[in-house]
Amino acid sequence: MDPDLQDAYHAGSIFLSEPEPVGAGQPQEAIQLLDRGIRTHPREWRMLHDKGFIYYWYLKDYKMAGEVWRDTSRLKDAPHWMEPLSAMSLSKGGAIEIAIALWQQQFRDSNRADVRENAKNHLLSFDVARDIWSLEYLIEKYRAKNGSFPGGLEELVRGKEGKYRVADPLGFPYQYNPVTGEVSLSPQSKIRYIKVPETYKPQLLQPANAD
Repeated sequence: MDPDLQDAYHAGSIFLSEPEPVGAGQPQEAIQLLDRGIRTHPREWRMLHDKGFIYYWYLKDYKMAGEVWRDTSRLKDAPHWMEPLSAMSLSKGGAIEIAIALWQQQFRDSNRADVRENAKNHLLSFDVARDIWSLEYLIEKYRAKNGSFPGGLEELVRGKEGKYRVADPLGFPYQYNPVTGEVSLSPQSKIRYIKVPETYKPQLLQPANAD
């Protein structure tokens, strides 16, 4: 591999980190790949940023991610937001706003279609997880009050339109089983759902808990 082909380090590290079948499921190998690039380009902030991203998202090592991003912030050409990103990671750990901001940045800044598509799928998956977990929360409230599951999602959210969605971000209605109370993505949906870690559930559920 050409050591000066920086885009290869970025795209390769994401592929190595993503779980199968999307990627190789080897985030530690991704770190090693990025370290090779960093040794060749020690002043290139983007590869250090990617290294922190791997620690944060795939290895769930928020402290290491914050330390890597802190080092990134000290580079001459590093963007101004690296330092607060480091501080948030070190202080908040798995904060949802950090994870979403990272995927938004991947989607905005990458010039590779596959990397942008992967980032878009993660962002859509956050929306789906928020919808489903919130609907399941309302279903449990309904069952505790009425002794049975609601007959349909429309009944469940009646009077709450605009706050809860019964269709995914691309407009496909969520699949609902009134016998079990289970909500899931429709088989017809065009969204490629990537599992959102349970650690984000309390933060994604905050609006529902305040209902």
